[in-house]
Amino acid sequence: MKRLYLIFILVTGILIIVNVSYFIYLYRHYINYQKSILLKQTQLSGLEIEKKIAVFGNELQRIILSKNFDYFFSDVDAKENVSNKLKALFSKYYYLVSVVQIYDNQNKVYKLAKNQENYILEDLYYTRTQKLFQNHESFERRNGEWIYILPSFKADNIIGLNVRIVFDFEKFVNAVFENHNIEDQRWQILLDSDGSIKFHNYPSNKFLLQKKEFIRSHVLAGNEGVLVQTINLKMRKTVL
Repeated sequence: MKRLYLIFILVTGILIIVNVSYFIYLYRHYINYQKSILLKQTQLSGLEIEKKIAVFGNELQRIILSKNFDYFFSDVDAKENVSNKLKALFSKYYYLVSVVQIYDNQNKVYKLAKNQENYILEDLYYTRTQKLFQNHESFERRNGEWIYILPSFKADNIIGLNVRIVFDFEKFVNAVFENHNIEDQRWQILLDSDGSIKFHNYPSNKFLLQKKEFIRSHVLAGNEGVLVQTINLKMRKTVL
């Protein structure tokens, strides 16, 4: 009887060990699967952002290099042709661009903008002070806005016009992230080069992201990977 009892305990113990081992295996497999999904989505989001910005730049260049562009302020037909192309481009990339301006060195400015309903507003006017007229391409952050300035050149490298683009990167990134967002299960956070949170789609602002410096340093080094960490919410902790 005692022997049967020992065999029963032994078999029960083996079954428990096998079940626990199988559960651990399934759990690790699930974690690795989730990691692979997160990495894939991160890569796809990055590629989508880079591709759309590159395609926008190419389409803008084609408009600037067209024969009508240099006559924008001097020829009615040229202006109509270029402005129609710009409005089509602006409508296509409404989530990426908030303002498009063309200006010369004689205080003339053409502007496309959008209101809160994404309706395009068109304006042609003279400025009292001449806008900065550049002979080189630039892309920089000014007063919280990302501004891209691209000059056009006539024959003999004479500057024709300047094109000024104001990007709405927050809206653009949000549109990309929405393609990979699962409500209440998966969210995205965007950090800048200083490690500061610039955008997130978590339903609350009351959280603290840990190990931001660790993430920043590895991203700047061109590394990729998965970091499991705890995000401190106001009422509870969530492990991501």
